[in-house]
Amino acid sequence: MSARDKKTNARADCRIEGACKGIDPEEIARLVKEAAVFADEDVQYKKQMEIKVELEALAFDVQDNSTNDVAVGKADECLEWLQSVDNFGKPAVGRALERWMNDLRKF
Repeated sequence: MSARDKKTNARADCRIEGACKGIDPEEIARLVKEAAVFADEDVQYKKQMEIKVELEALAFDVQDNSTNDVAVGKADECLEWLQSVDNFGKPAVGRALERWMNDLRKF
């Protein structure tokens, strides 16, 4: 890489060599595999957050529009559960979100 000062016309050069020589190929393979696992988890996290937003809207609609005490209680329970969840992206959370969605759609 080189740079030149426009005012003084001074020039400087810099060269970076061997920056990755110390990394073992096995370590690189491990890092790539780890990145792939996190990429899958990120996709699941995004899908679950979208479901969460939809589920919250559904629960608020049930609270506001339903005259059925059971339905309102279920919506309250769902919203409390959503606030307690802290591990979005995990398969168990995805299954639970789907169950809640199915339960609230009945009302």
